[in-house]
Amino acid sequence: MKKSLEVCFIVSLILFLLTGSLLVIGQVVGILIQNGELITKSHEIFSKPAFLLSAMAGVIAYLLKQTKKQKVSEESSEA
Repeated sequence: MKKSLEVCFIVSLILFLLTGSLLVIGQVVGILIQNGELITKSHEIFSKPAFLLSAMAGVIAYLLKQTKKQKVSEESSEA
């Protein structure tokens, strides 16, 4: 279970960083060429996936932290 959570976390983190970067790059290019529609379209296309992936990465990170705490508490109770 922990290994699959780690893989899901890495995948969601990479995808989140990619979509977030594309969002920012699109907006910066829109500012540089002074094209408001490019800024708006970049936000429309990339914001929802970036926010969703960041939320997924956060939840998975929380679950990974909880599984680590459970493992530590199990080891200390055995001693």
